[in-house]
Amino acid sequence: MALAGATPFASFDINAQTQILDISETLAEALILDFNLMARGLDVAMDDPVEDTTFYWNEEALNPDQAVHQNASATSTATAITLSTGHGSRVHIGDLLRVLGSGSTETIQVTDISGDALTITRTYNTTVAAAITSNATFVVEPAFQEGSDIGADKSVKPIARSNFTQIVFAGDLLITRSQLQRTMATIAMDVDRQLANRAKELKRYWTSIAVYGEKSSSSGSDSVYRSTNGLRAWIRDNSGILESNAAALSLTNLNTVNKSIVDKGEYVNTLLVGTDLVNSINAIDASNRRLVESDREVGYFVERVLLGQGNEVEVVIDGRVMTGDAFLYPKAKLRWRPLKGSAMFMIAATDFVDGVKRRVGSEAGIECRQPEAMGYLSAKT
Repeated sequence: MALAGATPFASFDINAQTQILDISETLAEALILDFNLMARGLDVAMDDPVEDTTFYWNEEALNPDQAVHQNASATSTATAITLSTGHGSRVHIGDLLRVLGSGSTETIQVTDISGDALTITRTYNTTVAAAITSNATFVVEPAFQEGSDIGADKSVKPIARSNFTQIVFAGDLLITRSQLQRTMATIAMDVDRQLANRAKELKRYWTSIAVYGEKSSSSGSDSVYRSTNGLRAWIRDNSGILESNAAALSLTNLNTVNKSIVDKGEYVNTLLVGTDLVNSINAIDASNRRLVESDREVGYFVERVLLGQGNEVEVVIDGRVMTGDAFLYPKAKLRWRPLKGSAMFMIAATDFVDGVKRRVGSEAGIECRQPEAMGYLSAKT
């Protein structure tokens, strides 16, 4: 069944007299206070709006400092090894190699290179020889001789990424004058209170979109819907760290994902989970974690857990995270960026004869930097 066409003018009676008011500054503090993800789990960039419905950003990239041994083991005396395709360009003659995370103390020196095939000298500086396992990762330590000339260009272009903004409206208000005057449980059905509730609904929507949003195939129009990518899609579609396991969320599987992220050079500081994983979090490092109680949070403690690679993560618990899901990422690289002047706004349509019409809306997109160094753990119980 085809999507319904967008006909805002016909359905909401918006005309030249319509008033559109930017209320983002008024609601910014409420946005921070009400929901845990929007409060602590990402950067709400009210002061850094985007200029267009399709927005771009550049991420600087570095030359890799690691190379992977091809899918075959090598003995402790082997003097020839082959790297994965293209990894030979990551080293040059004279470099020192160490196997990452193996427990081996051996340092190897590269003495010749032919494509991805290396000739090596073992036990550099009397270090102890060890077998090299299949798919082992080498850390590359450059070592140049005096008077060496400039080699091949190693300039790295920044990675350009983009996303769309998404238009979100809460339920519309159409309140008659009789309703305005009516008392329900001693509380008047006033417009301000209803608008405040619609604003909370917007924040609830944005929490889900920030995590689970899926980008539309086009930038949209008045007849085509436009949507933005959220955290899960960014990680999934950009070679992030994915792990699926029916076992209970534990420090072990968190450390497995975290180590893969650390090996890429990122130390994450945020762990986002749903309410179903609270008991799992409580069981993790229970004797050592620190609990920080805040009078600005609704319903939960803020917990911090020290992971095995030395980075401390703040646990953000939000009820809109799906059952079994957990995310590891650096907070500063996940940003909610509003369209300029549209972070949150109210539209006051031409009032009808016996009442008022109002609408609260928002337009923003999710900026996610370096999602390849973030983790998504799913199906945890």
